[in-house]
Amino acid sequence: MKKISILLFALLIVFSSCDPQKKIAGNYNYEPECLGMASNGMMTVRSFAKARRIAEGLMLAKRNALEEILFKGLRKGVGCNQLPILGDPNIKEKEQAYFNKFFSENGEFENYISQKPSTQERKMKTSGESNYNFGFELLVDYNKLKEKMKNDNLLKQQ
Repeated sequence: MKKISILLFALLIVFSSCDPQKKIAGNYNYEPECLGMASNGMMTVRSFAKARRIAEGLMLAKRNALEEILFKGLRKGVGCNQLPILGDPNIKEKEQAYFNKFFSENGEFENYISQKPSTQERKMKTSGESNYNFGFELLVDYNKLKEKMKNDNLLKQQ
């Protein structure tokens, strides 16, 4: 009886300590983050996207960064606690046609953001997925973007 209870106790310990492996990449936060703001209004941002190819990843990362800056604001990062440029929480839905055109492929958004020179993308493949997670350092012309929103009457004069 003593041998059976020891065996059952050992089996209980073995099975209770067998947790499934945790996905590290799945828990990573892929929100854009501010890396700094220059006095000339140029903001350096690290942005991420999930795509199959680098070119597609770069375009999606640019869109993600600008959407964050316009609609949510950049809270994460060093020296940039920026509120969203467009303070109306429903502006994206109200002006859907404008933003669909603005963020379209080869759209006007490309004039306000570019990949930072002499930086390389970071890519990571999550097991079981066919896409890569790309990370890019980007330069955003914050002042020019804000001025564009004012000129298009999306940002009220302050």
